Amino acid sequence: MSGRLQVSKQSLDGKDFVLDVFGPGELVAAVAVLQGIPMPASAKALEPSVCLRIDGTWFRDVTRRHPHLAMRTLDVMMSRLLESGTSRLRLATASAEARLAAVLLRMAEKFGEERDGEILLRRTFTRQNLADMAGTTVETTIRIMSRWTRERWIDTEAGRIRIRNPAELRHLAEI
Repeated sequence: MSGRLQVSKQSLDGKDFVLDVFGPGELVAAVAVLQGIPMPASAKALEPSVCLRIDGTWFRDVTRRHPHLAMRTLDVMMSRLLESGTSRLRLATASAEARLAAVLLRMAEKFGEERDGEILLRRTFTRQNLADMAGTTVETTIRIMSRWTRERWIDTEAGRIRIRNPAELRHLAEI
C-alpha cells in the first residue's frame, strides 16, 4: 500500500540476488499465495512500508465473482513472466552496462516521473540496490554511472536519479 519492497533470493554462496523492487499497489508473491505454497524468495522493506495480506482462498473466490479482476491479475503475471525471461536472457548475454540500463529503465517505469523528455526517479536507489538488480558489482555500477553522468545521460541529485537521455539507455538495454 505504501513504501518499497525488495524481493531477493540468496545464492548458495550467500549473495542476495535481487529479483525485483515493488511499490504501492503492486502484487507481491501472488503466485505463491494463489498456489498455496511458501514464497520461494524473501521480501525486505527498503523504507517504511505498509502491506495488505490477502488470503489465497478469499482471492480465488473474489476473482470467480469478478472476472475482470482475474484478467487484470493474469495481465500482471504475464508481464512479469515476460520480464523474467527477458532478464534471464540479459544476464546470460548482455554486458553489465546493458543490464544496468535495463534496470534503470524498469525502475523509471515503476517509480519515474517524466518532465521535458527526462525521467526523475521519485524513489532513491543505492548503488548497491542497482548493482544487485543488474547482477553486477557495486564498483562496476559506480564506474558505469559516473561515465553516464559525464556523458550527461543521467544525473544524481539528493540520492535520486534523473535520466536525462532515456533514448541512449533504451538503445543500450536492447537485447
